[in-house]
This record gives sequence, structure tokens and C-alpha cells, in this order.
Amino acid sequence: MYRIINKLVEVLSASPEPVLSAGSLGVKKPSTGNEIPAVVMSLTIEDYKGTGIGRLIRTGDREKGEVLEETYRGFLMLEIWANNLDLVQEISEKLQNKLKSNPALLKQKGFLKLQPARLEPVENVLHHPPVGSPFPVWKQPLGYRFVFESEEGREVSSGLIKRIDVDMRQHPQESFSVPPSTNKT
Repeated sequence: MYRIINKLVEVLSASPEPVLSAGSLGVKKPSTGNEIPAVVMSLTIEDYKGTGIGRLIRTGDREKGEVLEETYRGFLMLEIWANNLDLVQEISEKLQNKLKSNPALLKQKGFLKLQPARLEPVENVLHHPPVGSPFPVWKQPLGYRFVFESEEGREVSSGLIKRIDVDMRQHPQESFSVPPSTNKT
């Protein structure tokens, strides 16, 4: 599950225009006011499919090694933490723009789908860390539905074609023709 979070951190901290630095993104809640702004991530896995202990892939007469494939479906919660309301809104807009502006990067990192699903109210709270003094923080939770696929043991982009993504929102523009028969009877 950390692989999903780590790949999303790579997307959000990538140039150009990173949302925040990689150190401010992830599963750790800030423990002091100096650690904000931050985006705290959590996820719920609703469905998982995998190849078990793996399978062997062959290319021609060569073995490529054991490949573990996993597909996760679920819900990802991104909670923006900041010192003030304006900064929460700025980070929220930056985050949403980053996720919708580069679908190729998301696919490259393993996200087959990352769809906005939930927006909760912004709130100003006093956070009480387990160690240290409480501090005020503005928080904005954003929820996304996701499908994430990962492979271990070989490059995702090499080998046989496993999947061809098809956009079914538009009707395909195909034609089919049968050559004239050459049989003369």
C-alpha cells in the first residue's frame, strides 16, 4: 500500500510546479507547526487482485523472470494542512490542477484511474500531537477513487501488450470489408 502513496508523492512533487516538496507529502501527520503546509494521505483498499506468488514470463526462448502483478481499487483521502485558509485553497487548487493536467505521468506511475470523489469542509482546529505542544491548523480533506496497477520483476513498458485502454465515450470509427471471392465455380 505504501507503493501507491509513494507513487502519488512522486507525481505531486514532480516538476514543473510541484504542489509541495516530497518531504511535506505522505502518511505522516505534522507534529509541529513548522511542518506545515503538508498533505497527509490515507487510503482504503476496496478490491485487490494479484498473481499470488508470481508467474514466469518468457520472451521467445528467454525467461524474463518472475513477475508479480497487483491491481488495487479504492479510495484515497488527501488532507491539506496549512497555517491559513488562503494557503489551504492555494494548495488545493494546485493539487487538483496537477492531478488533471498530466494523465500520462499518472499512468506512468501506475494510476489507471484517479477520479475526484469527495470534498469536505475546510476547518480550523487545534491539533494535539502525541508529543509537543498543540498548534492551530487549517485542514481540507479531498477524496479520490483510484485504480492502481503495479508490476515487480520487469519494466511495465516492456514485453507483451497486456492491456489497451479504450475510451468508450465515443463510438469507434472503424470499417470492415470482405475481399471479393476469387473462387469461380
